[in-house]
Amino acid sequence: MLTITIGVSAILISSNGGADSLHYYNISLCGNVISRLSDLHIINIVEVTEEQLQKETVESLFMLPIISADNLEDIAEEFYEKYCPDYLLNPKQKYSFPVVRIKEWVGLKLWYADLPDNCFGRLYLKESTATIYDSSKYPIIDKYENTPIPRGAILLNYNYYYKGNKYDDVITFCHELVHWAMHQSYFILRHMLEDSFETMNCSIDLPNFDDTMTIADKAYWIAEGQANELSIRLAMPKHLVEQAIAEYENNSKGITRDGIYYQSMVEDFELKFNVPREIVKKRLRQLGYDFADGTCVEVDDCHYPAFTFAHGTLKEYETFIIDRSKYEQLLRENKDFEDLIKSNICVYTGAVVCIYNAKYIRHFINNGKIKYVLSDYAMKHADECCVRFNAYYKASAFQNYNYYIQEYLCCLINKNKQARFDSNKNEIIAEYNHKRALFLQDDKNFYNKMLKDGVTTFSEALVYIMDNKKIKDEDLKEINIKKKHLAEFLRCDEKTIQNYRHGTANITIEKVMLICLAFETGPKVGMFLIEKSVGGIPDNGIKKSAYIWLLHNTDLPLSEWDRILVEDFDLDPIRFDDKKKETDAVV
Repeated sequence: MLTITIGVSAILISSNGGADSLHYYNISLCGNVISRLSDLHIINIVEVTEEQLQKETVESLFMLPIISADNLEDIAEEFYEKYCPDYLLNPKQKYSFPVVRIKEWVGLKLWYADLPDNCFGRLYLKESTATIYDSSKYPIIDKYENTPIPRGAILLNYNYYYKGNKYDDVITFCHELVHWAMHQSYFILRHMLEDSFETMNCSIDLPNFDDTMTIADKAYWIAEGQANELSIRLAMPKHLVEQAIAEYENNSKGITRDGIYYQSMVEDFELKFNVPREIVKKRLRQLGYDFADGTCVEVDDCHYPAFTFAHGTLKEYETFIIDRSKYEQLLRENKDFEDLIKSNICVYTGAVVCIYNAKYIRHFINNGKIKYVLSDYAMKHADECCVRFNAYYKASAFQNYNYYIQEYLCCLINKNKQARFDSNKNEIIAEYNHKRALFLQDDKNFYNKMLKDGVTTFSEALVYIMDNKKIKDEDLKEINIKKKHLAEFLRCDEKTIQNYRHGTANITIEKVMLICLAFETGPKVGMFLIEKSVGGIPDNGIKKSAYIWLLHNTDLPLSEWDRILVEDFDLDPIRFDDKKKETDAVV
């Protein structure tokens, strides 16, 4: 027997000239499914308010349960308690979902089978046939072609799970279990509407949810989405995740809470819950454990070291991770983001976008090209230096279903999601951007004023800078650099400085770089000094890139410059021999 409720509004017209009135009724009907509802009859009529009226939503039309972001966790916990009673759980595997015991308890059949490549699993809604594999005699696998399949059979993709050795089959089983337990009324109605509706397919290529879909297609999409979201919560129930975290932390006392620590936790849960680490990460993010974002980082088939940050930094749909296609899309479509990269405020490492500063970024050479990685400090403080992105769905007309999304091979920003950069939400980046913008603007203004005042040579520029530019000393007082101070910094005598000011001494690019560092010039003034003294930075890709980067970071100490040149770029340091003073030959 099938019971359905419809909402009806009625205008009651007064026969004696009084005012007409609008009334609302919920009408419950019942009928026999086997007779295709030929005996459909009213069993109850209740007058209700407009707010209580049964609405014609996709769910109500196809008798799907109402599941929202607000009640999702509660429904999952209730489902777990109902279908995982204590006597079915294995004390030795208390975290792993008891697939075999539950399928026997519920009366479902489970086999590996030949399925399309894009289909992880399939639930049969009526009797059929399929090619299945019997693994009960492992390692011997028996294949049975065109075997009768009973209603309620669950098939798992043989090539993906058995031959491919994948183990998100727990998720797929839970997915089909949700269908079987919660969507029977939906099955019945779909059978009545179309006899060919025989299976529910756990597929990786559901269409985007939009206005072009039929109501039946939307209902199917919602049913699949409900199974997706509940399946991960069955495989990793909230109470068990919290228990596992407490147990892990209790067994890891005294260990530093860094990225490696949290990555080890994710890998531990991967084994305990018998699900892939991508699923573990997604579930932890759902429950507010944002540290998972920096663990097991795999982007564009490359693995990156784990990083961490202050807890509470990220909301569920925020991330530091971005793949190259989304990164390049933002460069094309977001002017703020484009300016951030082109002005060298931030740089892309292949996995995250980070402030381009020696405190946060390390360089390395790969096939003659400069690549970037997070520094040791940045690996522990990603919230201080990495850009946050929002992951969102394009189907904005259906925001109510945004959490119903197919993410079996889940990366937080996957093919179904877009990345959004919101400069207003990256306060630290914005503050750093402001400081760098002031630094570059001051450099540009000083450069323009220097040219306007007729400076054309290196010696003139040196005199001009020493007379007009101020830097801050250790007490943060603004001072001019005297010949004595510059001589000490260059490790030469004052006569050499005097020769530089008169244009009567040779000079190397390394010494010019040191002068830039001493005066904390910006890139425009620094390049002017280099071009007017030695004709520019040698056209060596790595050295040129390294020196240009140093000119953007003249607020660093010399020791840091040398470390960057030696360790990051594999170049010679700029430092001089401490044991001797250097006097340049007079031209």
